Amino acid sequence: GNTYAAVWHLSTTPSNGIPDSSGQDNNGTAYGDMTAADIVPGKIGNCLKFDGVDDFVSFRDFTASFDSGTITAWVRTTSPQQAAVWSEAVHDGLKPYLMIGMKEEGALWYGRDVYGMDSNFQGWKDVNLNDGNWHAVTWSSTGTSNRFYCDGQEVLLDWQDGQNPNGLWCNDQSTDSHTLGGMIRAQNSEFWDGCIDEVHITSQPLSSAWIATEYANQNSPASFSLLGGQETGP
Repeated sequence: GNTYAAVWHLSTTPSNGIPDSSGQDNNGTAYGDMTAADIVPGKIGNCLKFDGVDDFVSFRDFTASFDSGTITAWVRTTSPQQAAVWSEAVHDGLKPYLMIGMKEEGALWYGRDVYGMDSNFQGWKDVNLNDGNWHAVTWSSTGTSNRFYCDGQEVLLDWQDGQNPNGLWCNDQSTDSHTLGGMIRAQNSEFWDGCIDEVHITSQPLSSAWIATEYANQNSPASFSLLGGQETGP
């Protein structure tokens, strides 16, 4: 069945909105100074180029009830600055937040922090994300365990202070800011400097085999003509 909650091809003029191709109407709004000039060749068709300063795409809260799922995106950057691909935060504070993105100098990075709890979870692993090539980044959760992937292969993150968040997912905290390309909160931060393409969010976890196969299919130019329109789950 169709488990996709959002599919963003990021190939249309930003001022016209960011359409969701999943059929779930989770359309986004572009902010910063994103224009038609920011539509550039992507991994699959065209994609959005973010300036790393104030560009981001905002969405309504559609993940609040998700106790499991998968977020995957294609990214390309040569920037050394840490940045969020997907984040959820609060407009009037610095915490709580959760995000998946890149730590300084190309490490795959997951972060989650909530005030008043022993829950500052920071995990990262250097995978050379900022080498100027396209990479697929994926975060999948069963609700009891988190798994992270780069280019279809699982990456075991190193956890700050040995704290692993295990299965924490989007329903574990209350957020009102849901964005691509930055973290929008009282102190806006983590803006992505580079390209983001083909962001998919599911409400059910995808298997390692599915993630590897999806990467292989999307990474092969011969399969480009098979992508687009309505996506279906495994």
